[in-house]
Amino acid sequence: AEMSEESVSRDFQARRCEKGGSDSVHLSCNCDPNDGTVRFCSSSKATSLYHVFFSPTQVLLFYRYFLKPPRLPGVSTQKDLKDSVCPTEMAKFQLELATRLGLSGKIRVGHEGMNITVAGSRASIQTYMEELSQHKTLADLNLTVGSQRADEFFKPSPGCVHVFDQLSVKIVEEICPFGVARYCPRAWVQSEPHAAVTISSVPAEMPHQRDVCENAAATDTFDAHATSSPSPTPLNASTGAAGETGIEYLEPAAFHALLAEQEGISADRSEVLVLDTRNYYESMVGQFAHALCPSIRKFSTLAPWFEAQAGLLQTKRVVTYCTGGIRCEKAAAFLQELLGPAAAGRVGTLAGGIHNYLAWVDAEHAAGRPVESLFRGRNYVFDARQSLGTQAPSSPIARCRFCAAPTSEYTKCMGSHCHLVLMSCLACTSARREATTLFCCDECATRTQTHAGPGLCTCERARQASLQRELAGAHL
Repeated sequence: AEMSEESVSRDFQARRCEKGGSDSVHLSCNCDPNDGTVRFCSSSKATSLYHVFFSPTQVLLFYRYFLKPPRLPGVSTQKDLKDSVCPTEMAKFQLELATRLGLSGKIRVGHEGMNITVAGSRASIQTYMEELSQHKTLADLNLTVGSQRADEFFKPSPGCVHVFDQLSVKIVEEICPFGVARYCPRAWVQSEPHAAVTISSVPAEMPHQRDVCENAAATDTFDAHATSSPSPTPLNASTGAAGETGIEYLEPAAFHALLAEQEGISADRSEVLVLDTRNYYESMVGQFAHALCPSIRKFSTLAPWFEAQAGLLQTKRVVTYCTGGIRCEKAAAFLQELLGPAAAGRVGTLAGGIHNYLAWVDAEHAAGRPVESLFRGRNYVFDARQSLGTQAPSSPIARCRFCAAPTSEYTKCMGSHCHLVLMSCLACTSARREATTLFCCDECATRTQTHAGPGLCTCERARQASLQRELAGAHL
C-alpha cells in the first residue's frame, strides 16, 4: 500500500543519529578515492550495495536559496515559496534519485531551498548532477555538467561513498539554521513590506550544551536595512560591487588580492576585517590569515554575536567566509541589514567559500601561475574525510591536545554526553581509544566512568565563558 503524504512527511523528519549520538569522523574502509578503487567498508552502518562500485569516486557540496538572485523562476516573495515549492515533493525526488544511484550523504530541503552533500562513484555522481540539473529546482541555472560553472556550483572533491554512514533526506524549516525567527535577507525579497529582524532563542547542540545569550533575549528586535541595485550576474547575483543582493560577492582571485593588500598591516589599523562565520572547531583546523574567529559552536549563535560586536564591525569593511558559501552569504546579508545604510557597500563575502578558494589556488598552479594560499591549514568538512586542502601540502596550524605535536587530524571526545571535537594526532587517538581514555578533560572521563547524566564539562564551560565575554561586547 502507498504511504500517506503525512506518513512520508513524518519519515523526512526522522533523526539521522540517535539522540545524544554523533556522526563519525573516521573512515572505516580501505577505499582510495585517488585511484578510484572502492573496497568493502567495515562500518556496520554501510549498506551492502556500496561495495559494488569500482570507479573513481566523488563528493558534492552545494546549496541553493530559492529567493536569492538569481531567484527560482516565478518566485519573488516568501508567499510565493509557500505556494510554489513543495518540500515533500523535493524530498521524494532526492530520495529516489540518490537511492537509485547508491549515494550516501545528507540532503536537506525546505521552502527556503536545498543544502546537499552526497558521495558516490563518479559515474553515479555524474548522473545525479545531470538529472538534478534538469529538475525544476535547478534547471534555470543552466548547469552543464563538466563546465567550470557547474564545478563552482556543485563543488566536487575526492572522497568515497563511505565518508557518510548512510543516506539521510530531511525536510527542514531552514536549510542551515541561523537562529533568527523567519529571517530572509530583505534584498532577496521583492514586493513585500519591511520586516524587523528578530533574534530568536538559540537552540542547544544537545539539551545541556547551549550557547547562552544573556544580552540578546528572544524579543530583541533590529531594523533591517539593505541596499539594492540592478543587473544580477548568473550565480552570485553580484561580482565586485554590491549588486541585487546588497552585499559584495568576491570571487577567489579578488578575495586573495584583498587579503594580500592587508599583509603587514596590524588588525587594529587595517580597514578590512576578515570574519570566519564557521564554528570554533572548524577554525582550529584551518583559517585565513588574520581572520577573526568567534567562539561559537553553532551558526545560530552568530546573529547575537554580530549585535554584541556591532561597534567593531561598523568601523570596518567586513568580508565573511565559510566552508562553501551557505553560511557566510546569509551572515553577510544579515550584518548589512543590522548595521544599516552606513554599511552599504562595506559588507562582502567569499563566493563559493573556502572550497572554491582552494580550487582556485590549485587551478592557478596548474596554469603555471603559482600563488601562495592565504588559507592556513585545511578546510574542515562535515564527513569522515575530516578536512580538505590544496594539492600542495600545507603545514598544520593546530597541535595535538595530548602530545602537542603539529596535526590536522581530529577526533571526538568519547564522553557519553560530550562529543567535542579534539585536535589529536593519529598516534594519540589510536592509543587513547584502545585504552578508553580519549576524553577532552578529566571531568568528562569522571562523568562517563561514574555514569553521570548530561552536564557541561570543563572544556565546554571555558568556551562558553569566552563566548559570553564576546557577547558582552568584549573588545576583540
